[in-house]
Order: sequence, then structure tokens, then C-alpha cells
Amino acid sequence: MIEKTKKLKSSRQRDLLLKILRNTKTHPVADWLFEEARTQMPNISRGTIYRNLGILHDEGKIKELSIRKGVLRYDGDMRKHYHISCLDCGRIDDVPHQINMLDESQIEEISEYQIYSHHLTFFGICKDCQQNTLVNSA
Repeated sequence: MIEKTKKLKSSRQRDLLLKILRNTKTHPVADWLFEEARTQMPNISRGTIYRNLGILHDEGKIKELSIRKGVLRYDGDMRKHYHISCLDCGRIDDVPHQINMLDESQIEEISEYQIYSHHLTFFGICKDCQQNTLVNSA
């Protein structure tokens, strides 16, 4: 992890990745980000993508989501929010922001833990997979 006092100068590659992530709601994997970045920067390498994703995460500019084992996804929305994941296709969506977030201070009081953060993921079947199941069962 990068020390908080050490500030890296920005790079075109890192700026591009951050822009892509902030403009997508799909919670992409690194390979998708690589392909997307190559449309604007054809010579970018996979290694550069992975290295810069790590830096952006360490700097607190993006979130890493490990909802399914062995699959790391990225989120450019740094507001506190929950996720919902499809058990069939693996799709991950944001739960709408109007949902009340858990009150960490109440949980601290009840549990006697000092809470630093939390995440919550709901699991279900997305609308597309539900429709595919209906079509295939007909």
C-alpha cells in the first residue's frame, strides 16, 4: 500500500483509467478496462492497467470489489453505497442511493467495536436472467 504522505504525480494512463471508471456503472474487470483504454491509448499494456488500478485503489480514488471468488471488479463511485449481484450472470449493480445506509455509530455502540467501514452486497437474479429463464422454460 502506498504511504499516505507519498503523493505520486498523475499520469495520462491513470487519468484515463479513472475517467473510464467514473463514466461506467458496470463495475468492470481489468481486462474490460484494458480493452476500453486501448481505444483511446492503443499502446497501453495490461501491466500498466493493473499497476495503475492498484495505485488508484491505494490512493482511495476507486474501490475494488471482490464479490465472486477469483474475480476482482472496480468501482469509480466513491460515495457510500451498496451493491447487488446476479447469481446467474455475475452482473453487479449499485443499489439506488435513496436506500438508507446502516448507521455505523449505532453498530459501534451495540457491538463495542470501532468501525472503520462496511460493505453490503445483496444477491439475487437480475431482470435479464429472470427473462431468459422464463423464455427457456416456455
